[in-house]
Amino acid sequence: MEFSEKLLMLRKKAGLSQKQLAIKAGVSQSSINYWEKGERTPGFDQIYKLAHVLGVPLIALQSDTYE
Repeated sequence: MEFSEKLLMLRKKAGLSQKQLAIKAGVSQSSINYWEKGERTPGFDQIYKLAHVLGVPLIALQSDTYE
C-alpha cells in the first residue's frame, strides 16, 4: 500500500477531514490533499506529526506491511 493510500485510510479511520488533520498537524489542507493524491511526499517531520495526530506509530505510515 502506498503512503498516499495509508494516509487516506488512517485519516478516515480517525474520523478527520483533510482540514481537521491539517490544523492538528500544522500543515496546509492543500498539503494533505497532495499527499493523499500521491502528487507530493511529506518530509520526515511532517510524517512524524501526522503519525502523532493520527495516534499511530511511524511505521504505520512508512511500512508496506502495517495496516
